Amino acid sequence: MRQYIFAFITILSLLCSSLIPHTVTAMNKDHIKKLVLNGHKLKTIQNIQTLKSKKKHSKNLTSLAENINSNPVNYTGQINDTKTVEYVFKVATASTIQVTANHESSVIDYALVGTDSDGNLSYYSDGDTLPPGDYSFYVLSYSPSTVEYSYELSNVTFYTQPDNHLPGIVLTNPSFPMNRLPANTTNIVFSGSTDTQTQLSSNQTFYKSFAGDFTINVPLHLGHNFIDLQSVSPTGNAVYMHFDPVVPGLKRIGGANRYEVSANISREMPDSTTVIIASGETFPDALSGGSISGLFNAPVLLTQSAELSSNVIQELQRRKPEKAIILGGTGSVSGNVERKLSNLGVQQIERIDGPNRFAVSAGIAKKLFDLLGAETSDTAIITNGIIFSDALSASSISSKALIPTLLVTNTSLPTEINQFLQDHPQIKNFIIVGGTGSVSNDIAYQLTRLGGNVSRIDGQNRYQVNVNLANYFAMDPGFLVFANGTNFPDALSGGPFASSLASVPTPLLLTPANQLDANVQSYLNTNKNSINVIYILGGTGSVSSYVESQVNEYIH
Repeated sequence: MRQYIFAFITILSLLCSSLIPHTVTAMNKDHIKKLVLNGHKLKTIQNIQTLKSKKKHSKNLTSLAENINSNPVNYTGQINDTKTVEYVFKVATASTIQVTANHESSVIDYALVGTDSDGNLSYYSDGDTLPPGDYSFYVLSYSPSTVEYSYELSNVTFYTQPDNHLPGIVLTNPSFPMNRLPANTTNIVFSGSTDTQTQLSSNQTFYKSFAGDFTINVPLHLGHNFIDLQSVSPTGNAVYMHFDPVVPGLKRIGGANRYEVSANISREMPDSTTVIIASGETFPDALSGGSISGLFNAPVLLTQSAELSSNVIQELQRRKPEKAIILGGTGSVSGNVERKLSNLGVQQIERIDGPNRFAVSAGIAKKLFDLLGAETSDTAIITNGIIFSDALSASSISSKALIPTLLVTNTSLPTEINQFLQDHPQIKNFIIVGGTGSVSNDIAYQLTRLGGNVSRIDGQNRYQVNVNLANYFAMDPGFLVFANGTNFPDALSGGPFASSLASVPTPLLLTPANQLDANVQSYLNTNKNSINVIYILGGTGSVSSYVESQVNEYIH
């Protein structure tokens, strides 16, 4: 929930000092905060890109009369954590931009975004050289309180003087916080006024555009709901408002098989223009997929090697993605699946493969870093790639904070991973997930030889590691996602799903099929006054009805 953005900053100090195993030094709490907030920012931008794509609006810059100039432009206004604003401009010649913040608030951030020749987002910051082309300057806040921002962009040769006015939109209802609604709430009314064309979308349903006064009755479902308002001016400047109404309760996302479960999980996630396709028969390729799925807010859809299941095909037909990223080689996901994706209308199909699971892991991380550019993380998660449990525990935070997960053996740093780290010396922080039986101290030593700071999250078993990781990152216990901890399929799709449920990290908790582990039960007892929604992934064969009854008692 949104209030946890401030809450987790306050409590991180205690969590990092008391809940991490005493044998490791916890990463600095400010650095953890930075990782999480930066991931939230980039996922917000990606969500906006999806809204823009679905509405098919574009920047109307090429029709403007040419008036090349280098005058600074100032962007000022008020925002809170439900509101993100976008200013668009066109660069005439290559320019080394200067971005100056003329406000003192530490909860305000910006993102400067262009596109590359393949249509992928390119991120820039103060001091970077902008090639000629169209750009968006986003301003967002991490505070629920209204704050004022003021930015100056200078040293840029603009095609024409940028417009610094935003669409006017006033929301009069709802006038109360929507973080947690009463149980069994079925709808909410949005009303207000706007001076330009505006569109509301809710849980992947887009309503007809409107202008002037408006009143819209929006249906809700149990659990987390996604509601967005986007108001766009003729020049492309825009205001985006995002809300996450929560209807408390427990929901099981099941299916006849692992492929139907992954399709049903996808139905619960926000809209996106990209999907991730991974093998549901084996786990290695998908273990590192959390970060790339998080960047695109994309679901992980599982497939058989030879063909897509009918349930996944139906979900692809419903989502209508523009792009699919396949994880693994043709031995994991065959060329026949790739051809089927094309036949279903997927315009861009990209495969990240390699001769082994470690090469795929390194390839996913490289792709992530290539796309993030100036926003690249300086942190990587290190987990055992021969077993799946620790990587699954880390998949939610990897997806939320856009931290790459790099797979290793229990005793060595594979050649492909070592080469990736040599090629990306900006990675200075390593978080090992798992005990020394999973990732040895020899590997930790090799990482320090690379100039890195190494932390370890361990435990006596996979469930204690799982809970310790949730505490390490001060994850929001308002939403909990449960998956079987001894079998991998449901959790492969579960990490990205968990990361989509709140503005701060949400845990994917592992459980034996028939009884909660004592470590997990202790975590529930500690957080029993904060739990609003629980999702269970898989049928009763994966997580039994008895476990469902156990966890249901903790919803307050």
